[in-house]
Amino acid sequence: WLLGPASVPQGSEFGFDSDPDAFAERVLMPGNVTAPTATPTRTPTKTPVPLMPYQITSSGRTINSLPATLVWDGKKNTIWRSDAASPPSSAWVYVNIGAVKPIGSIKWVFGKYGMADSMRIEVSSDKKTWTTLATRGNKTVGAWQTLATKVKARYVRFYFTNPNRDPQVGGLGEVQVLPPTVGTSGTSPTATPIPTQTSVKPYNITGGSQSLNSLSSTLVRDGKTTAAWKTKASSPPKYGWVYVDLSTPKKIGSIRWVFVQTGMADYMRIQVSSDKTSWTTIASKGNKPVNVWQSLTKNVTARYVRFYFTNPNSEAQVGGLGEVQILPPTTTASDTTITSVNTATSTPISTPTLSPTETPTTTPTPTSTLTEEPTASPTSTVEPSPTETETPTEEPTAPPTETATAEPTIEATTVPDGDDPATVEETLPAPEEAKPYRVVRTMHSRNADSGSVLLDGDPATYWVAELSESSTEATVTLDLGAPKPIGTIRWLFAVGELADGMRIEVAQGRRDWTTLTQPGNAEPGEWQEFVPGEPATARFVRFTFVSTGADGQVGGLAEVEVWP
Repeated sequence: WLLGPASVPQGSEFGFDSDPDAFAERVLMPGNVTAPTATPTRTPTKTPVPLMPYQITSSGRTINSLPATLVWDGKKNTIWRSDAASPPSSAWVYVNIGAVKPIGSIKWVFGKYGMADSMRIEVSSDKKTWTTLATRGNKTVGAWQTLATKVKARYVRFYFTNPNRDPQVGGLGEVQVLPPTVGTSGTSPTATPIPTQTSVKPYNITGGSQSLNSLSSTLVRDGKTTAAWKTKASSPPKYGWVYVDLSTPKKIGSIRWVFVQTGMADYMRIQVSSDKTSWTTIASKGNKPVNVWQSLTKNVTARYVRFYFTNPNSEAQVGGLGEVQILPPTTTASDTTITSVNTATSTPISTPTLSPTETPTTTPTPTSTLTEEPTASPTSTVEPSPTETETPTEEPTAPPTETATAEPTIEATTVPDGDDPATVEETLPAPEEAKPYRVVRTMHSRNADSGSVLLDGDPATYWVAELSESSTEATVTLDLGAPKPIGTIRWLFAVGELADGMRIEVAQGRRDWTTLTQPGNAEPGEWQEFVPGEPATARFVRFTFVSTGADGQVGGLAEVEVWP
């Protein structure tokens, strides 16, 4: 209407001819026309706020397949698939969203076509009983697929069979699990885009530092999101970190960060400290889209905030941070002054029962029928020791009186006396004595890594073992040199969800083992400890892992200490 009856050309009798530019815009002339009557319109339907996927905390897969992290590394072109030498009969991969939560939809995208002739989408709350929600197949590469559902679960699994005897099955690029939209049954934890902080001004960051293998920390505190902080090592780094300094301990209400490069933060811990010696992990995060601000609300008091990256997928570089902001609380809230990590008592992870709110399409399939995922666990607390490989330190003590069950593999192991304060991970106050017992050597089963990584003082290096049909158990053992009274056993995980069937055992002669506790998984980066209820004297302390679910890999231990 404005460009039609309500306007006239510039050259008309009601127009003008002195336009200074070459664009002859029409001239508004509504005086001689009748304004149209407004047509009533219906109130537009409110558009739902876009949902953010749940944070995936860990994952697992069949032994005959590539790492499960490939389906949640933020890269659609890195695919998960089976890697058996002959056509597999089946293969599967699952993701863990951390706890039983209402699920509104499941999304996935293929990075390669033709490897999913028959695929089941299943959910579970305990990794034992699985409910099939739908059966799907091949779809166009790069096109996201969606399954709407109304269930509550912790794990989502993609189970592939191979009716056409393809060389490989799978082809998944990425998987996302989303909460329900507002208005659906169940809880609706709708995630909204992070708002720009306008009412609370970020603290002034006065300094910072970084690991030696990385770029300058100024990149995350220069007020620009044009360049990324990341590692610069010529080979894939084991870890990298950057921290910012507020000059004095301050009350922190939230921590904000933004990535300018994605795919470089498969596993990132956010930590705080007041002295750069004791660091407390307050959250574990991962990759997010670039240029989208992320936020963590946490009422603590600290001076330093550190982003600590490990590299489980051996990426060429880790990091990708563009900018970091630390903000004060918006309201008065109780806070915790960070001086050291609170002692954490290890508690096995509970496994709540799946409670779907809709009828599954097929009968639940218990994983006990799958040969790749045994659920049986040992019932006896005393059993023979599996074949182990000994790993003496650089200064071994006198040979033990017991004869090893296998020819030892000699590996030098240095027990550090201390670390640079800037690189020390979370440390707890000593239980009683000034320091833990000295470990004179380590031993491990043949399907496992060397136990020396448990004594290197580096929380980013960790011990793992590979289980198979012929090797269903793995162990790593610490030798104290002589029988000693055990007061406290402490351990730290670098990665989670690999210790469902972990038990801690002690012995004086490597033959009669006594199980002290079966703690299971714990959050990475948080020291766990066990204090025997009855006095225990032992020379050997053994960590035994038995797969109770889908994991072909077990372990994840980073550090172990035995205290008097």
